Amino acid sequence: MIDKVSKYCGFYDYLQTKNLIEVEEKIEKGNNDAKLIMEAFIYQVSKEISMYGATLKSKINKIILTGGISNSNLVVEGIKERVNYLADVEVVPGEMEMKALALGAIRVLEGYEKAKIY
Repeated sequence: MIDKVSKYCGFYDYLQTKNLIEVEEKIEKGNNDAKLIMEAFIYQVSKEISMYGATLKSKINKIILTGGISNSNLVVEGIKERVNYLADVEVVPGEMEMKALALGAIRVLEGYEKAKIY
């Protein structure tokens, strides 16, 4: 089940692709299902950002969008439209997951954190 949830849900489950470029191409070709799924994704991400914004006790300095989705103008502009009332939105394109994993491993090796088993 973990394998299914981590590899085959979200965009893939609905549109048989994880590639946002392909999703955007489907939308451009008039695929209403792809448009609906993309709108739902943008809504959900925006809702999560706003939810965390509501719980902070001080002003938000900046909202930073990164990772693979930050390469999608459709996603970035959709999120900006919904959350820019909280703070300026900055886009830092790129996927830095491997660096984050490596830094996590170093923290474990140096004894700052305990290894977690998923």
